[in-house]
Amino acid sequence: MDSPEGSLKEGVPGQFFPAQGGLAHSSFAAPAPLQPLPEMEYNGNPESVGYKIKYSRSDGHGKTLSHVVQDRVEREYTIEDLEEWTEYRVQVQAFNAIGSGPWSQTVVGRTRESVPSSGPTNVSALATTSSSMLVRWSDVPEADRNGLVLGYKVMYKEKDSDAQPRFWLVEGNSSRSAQLTGLGKYVLYEVQVLAFTRIGDGRPSHPPILERTLDDVPGPPMGILFPEVRTTSVRLIWQPPAAPNGIILAYQITHRLNTTTANTATVEVLAPSARQYTAMGLKPESVYLFRITAQTRKGWGEAAEALVVTTEKRDRPQPPSRPVAQQEDVRARSVLLSWEPGSDGLSPVRYYTIQTRELPSGRWALHSASVSHNASSFIVDRLKPFTSYKFRVKATNDIGDSEFSEESEPVSARPQQSLPAHWLLSGPVSARPQQSLPAHWLLPGPVSARPQQSLPAHWLLPGPVSARPQQSLPAH
Repeated sequence: MDSPEGSLKEGVPGQFFPAQGGLAHSSFAAPAPLQPLPEMEYNGNPESVGYKIKYSRSDGHGKTLSHVVQDRVEREYTIEDLEEWTEYRVQVQAFNAIGSGPWSQTVVGRTRESVPSSGPTNVSALATTSSSMLVRWSDVPEADRNGLVLGYKVMYKEKDSDAQPRFWLVEGNSSRSAQLTGLGKYVLYEVQVLAFTRIGDGRPSHPPILERTLDDVPGPPMGILFPEVRTTSVRLIWQPPAAPNGIILAYQITHRLNTTTANTATVEVLAPSARQYTAMGLKPESVYLFRITAQTRKGWGEAAEALVVTTEKRDRPQPPSRPVAQQEDVRARSVLLSWEPGSDGLSPVRYYTIQTRELPSGRWALHSASVSHNASSFIVDRLKPFTSYKFRVKATNDIGDSEFSEESEPVSARPQQSLPAHWLLSGPVSARPQQSLPAHWLLPGPVSARPQQSLPAHWLLPGPVSARPQQSLPAH
């Protein structure tokens, strides 16, 4: 039957056209702009009109998914849970109670970059010397790159160390290897590699690769002491090198009279487990020089030396002189301290100990307990700027510790410059003779004035500034 004149025949909606501008997008979501269907295209009850959105990866991987938007005047819908840095194809169709209209033209959009979600593959490491290794890797899987890879970082640290890993930067995406240098000798390292995009660092490769640098000759043995000294014999003890640089195979001990005419020496080679040695048949009341060195398969290492006097009259050393610091040797965070050694008590000094005390009411605190036995000066660092300190020193030999020296005079750690170090100029600066520098400045934090000390500050000059020599800095 024909419909009455003037009535409308219901049907599916007309074709939907996406809004101009395509897709705006983020790493994981893409808002699809919608242009509401004109009412003349509803072809039915307006309350039944809605939209259906379907989308899929442009490369054909994965499934085609869809969402339904029930609100006929909706202008945007955010498609979520997408892959990073992936191109998608999106279409929209309108529907009503009768059915669905035709699909719109396809709109193509790409989600934004993110960080790589996995590390490079096939990571390997090969020790090339005792302090270097070559690290190689392959690409991050394409699906996990999530953007344009701008370079790589090699992460490495000593195995079982609590220290933070160090990073070796490889810029660009053309290289797949790095030569790490400056490594510890005969040290086992954990090595990982990560890729980065402009957004940031991706996940490192896993699990870490283990590689040990090659061995080398060892460092000197440590902690040499003579706990027993007689007129014709001495007993020497020591500890292994702090840097063994390999497996210790033996120790060698050499001793001779410490004179310019001595032309013979006694040499003994001991097992790697040895930690003491007794020298017999020595001359009474004489000074002997002992040298001890360790051996790896790479050879004999650096020797440690110590003097000993064959006497039974040994005593603790006398304290060093009062330490002094010259004004030109004072910095904001360090001081060069000097002293004169006291008598060694016929038992050579093995090391010095330095203590510091913060004025006015701080307690004595240990700064260093391993200052070289032949030192007469030492840089005391880790001080606080604009703070006064006192210092004292003691010596240690095989018998024991000396008393501490007299306390030093108060020393104030402070910068040597008299003018502020950092200037922020807001206008051009020109030099004109015989003119002053009127200026406003901004101090970065609370400042307490101290006599004869400058005020470190950041200066903000409001306009053109001209310099005048030999005049003060009037300021507001």
